[in-house]
Amino acid sequence: MLTVTLFGVAAITGLRPTGETFNPNLVSETNHFNFTHASYATYFLDHKKTDSEEVSDIEHITFITLWLSHYVFCSSSLKVANKFVVMATQLHEGHNFCVSRLILGSLYESLGHGSHAMQKLEPGKGLIIFGPLWFFQLWLTITFESKLHLFIPKDYTEGVHR
Repeated sequence: MLTVTLFGVAAITGLRPTGETFNPNLVSETNHFNFTHASYATYFLDHKKTDSEEVSDIEHITFITLWLSHYVFCSSSLKVANKFVVMATQLHEGHNFCVSRLILGSLYESLGHGSHAMQKLEPGKGLIIFGPLWFFQLWLTITFESKLHLFIPKDYTEGVHR
């Protein structure tokens, strides 16, 4: 059966398919990171600690948390998700856990939620699907590249030189 696998995640993203399992209970003793204003507009401003060019630990954790929340796992909120703080802190501290497994699990969870939401969709209502669908789009494009011409209108590809 053709489906997204851990090796597909590793091949496309360059992330290792091996490593320790992420432990969300492993809280840092040295880097205490809390935030109250999680909107994207104020998030960085609230965590800018210095005016120097050197990036502080808190600023680095701030960036990683935003990156995981908005660009990797694509949270359903318009705010930075608090649940990624521990993961960001562990990545900052150099913990060696398997992020590719987390992306794959999150993708399948998102597809499950999306499928369920489509079954309950009422006419005229919008559908919001969240999660790492960017990866699913990449995987579909790579896997079915030779068949893409069947789905793209001819006038769209005219004038495109390969």
